[in-house]
Amino acid sequence: KQRNLTGALDAWKKAAKVDRQYIPATFALGALLAEMNRFDEAEPFLRQALSERGRDVPVQIEMARLYLHKKEPEKAIELLKRATQLDPKSKQASFLLATAYRQVGKQAEAKAEFARSRTLYSQDTAESVVLEATKVSQETAQ
Repeated sequence: KQRNLTGALDAWKKAAKVDRQYIPATFALGALLAEMNRFDEAEPFLRQALSERGRDVPVQIEMARLYLHKKEPEKAIELLKRATQLDPKSKQASFLLATAYRQVGKQAEAKAEFARSRTLYSQDTAESVVLEATKVSQETAQ
């Protein structure tokens, strides 16, 4: 089955409307809008989540993704540097930081961060790869 993004979007909108201070709903709504390539709509929700939960690595990563899509890699670098400091094992933050460095022409930094990212990904055990594949196949089956 295809994922019902519109249904999920409606549910998160309702949740965010019930309690505008419930940041998990705000964050989920922003992340979902970004996934749907509705970046201008996603930005205020992600900004709110970032202002309330600025030390949450997933929030920083999602906001950085938005900046990369908007061709604002300098802002993404700032967030991703902080994210990699808070969670040095974050594969996503490392890979996106390397991507952002490349976009601004910092080739040496990009090369070093891509190497770090490869190391992080290669540290996955066979068990974690199987678990992730299972999770992804379950999500796509829903």
